[in-house]
Amino acid sequence: MAGFLVLCLAALWAFAGTAWSGLPEQIPTHFDLSGRADGWAAPGFSSWFLLPTLATALVGFFGLGLPRWVVGMARRNSPLLNMPQKRRFQALPEEARVRAVGVMAAGLQRFALLFALLFGWILYGVQEVAHGRWGVLPPVGMFGGVGLLLAQSLWLVVAASRAVSREVAALE
Repeated sequence: MAGFLVLCLAALWAFAGTAWSGLPEQIPTHFDLSGRADGWAAPGFSSWFLLPTLATALVGFFGLGLPRWVVGMARRNSPLLNMPQKRRFQALPEEARVRAVGVMAAGLQRFALLFALLFGWILYGVQEVAHGRWGVLPPVGMFGGVGLLLAQSLWLVVAASRAVSREVAALE
């Protein structure tokens, strides 16, 4: 999954780089809840490449760094790792703890993928609105993306709890 995340980021940066030279004199920098642009700016380097930069930071954190950190914390049985059923989780042997957090690590990578896709959608929409091909940034894409991020967060908690239960049951 890490390779796929890097590929998604590369596609986002490639789109941003190729679209930048053809942007009009003003691009939207903010949208209201209905998707109408209510802030505009010249397409400077910082205004255009802010979204790919934020996407890179979020994907790097949620998709690459945090999953490795979680697995490392599970190996050390750190009390700082916040897992559902914490006492049962900490009583597991190391390899069982690592398997249990594997579900969380994979979920964090899916979370990162959703961030990359949402930011790519927004950047594409900014370009379309800037060129006048779209009148608004469709709110369905924004609210749908945010909804998927929230659903992934809830799934992550449930899946982590089930993973701990499975590992405990396997030892009994």
